[in-house]
Parts: sequence; C-alpha cells; structure tokens
Amino acid sequence: MVSKANYEWPDGFPPGVPIEEAIPASGKVYRLVKNIPPTEQDFQMYREDRPDIHFTKDKIPFSYGVSVWSELSRIVREKERYPSPEQFGNKTIVGGELTDDLGLMYACTVNEGHVTLWSQEGAEPHLQICEEIT
Repeated sequence: MVSKANYEWPDGFPPGVPIEEAIPASGKVYRLVKNIPPTEQDFQMYREDRPDIHFTKDKIPFSYGVSVWSELSRIVREKERYPSPEQFGNKTIVGGELTDDLGLMYACTVNEGHVTLWSQEGAEPHLQICEEIT
C-alpha cells in the first residue's frame, strides 16, 4: 500500500485537499462518461467540469475530486433521475478497479455508494475505469 505522504498532488490543490479522512483508492467503481473509450476529459475535477457552480466552504475539497459510484444500481438510478442530454442522458456507464497509485478516495456516508476520487499528478483513471457496462 502507498503511504498518504507519497502522493504528489496537482499544483492547484489547496491545503486540506484531499480531506484528512481520505484513504488510498481501491475497489470496483463506476462512472458516467461521454466517450467510449473514456478520455481524460471524462475524468475532470468537478470544478473544471462545472465551472458555473459555486461551492460552499465544506464542499470545496470535494470539488477537486471526481465522482464515481461503488454500486452499479446507484449510478443507474442517477442516470435515470437526470435523463436529459445536458445531464446524464447521453452518457455511458463504465466500470473499473481503483488502485492506490491513482490517488485517494472518500466514500460518502450521506449519499451511500458515492465516492470522491482525488487523482494524484500523472494519474490516468480513464485507463482503469473504462469497461463499458451495458
């Protein structure tokens, strides 16, 4: 296992990102993507993907992460809840295994199944989370 101290974070990460409770990435996850195969653009930080959003102080650390889901049923439900093309309607579900060399993660306890992934410098999650789920 990689120690938290051994991660190299992008220059733009402020202090407190990732959060202290984050652990090395691991496990099967799913993500909604525009491209098959997924590209780097499909794994942008939330704040880059949605620059129009204003984040409250407690949500700022999560805005530097990428949302993935640990349960297929939950991401299917999210896609069904937001079916318009501007939201998730035109996106495809992909899955793959997180590994500790990608970065750190935090599994949300309020929104069960939601995981925030903070990718370390040089990580390429689109190459690991790329199996199309039909």
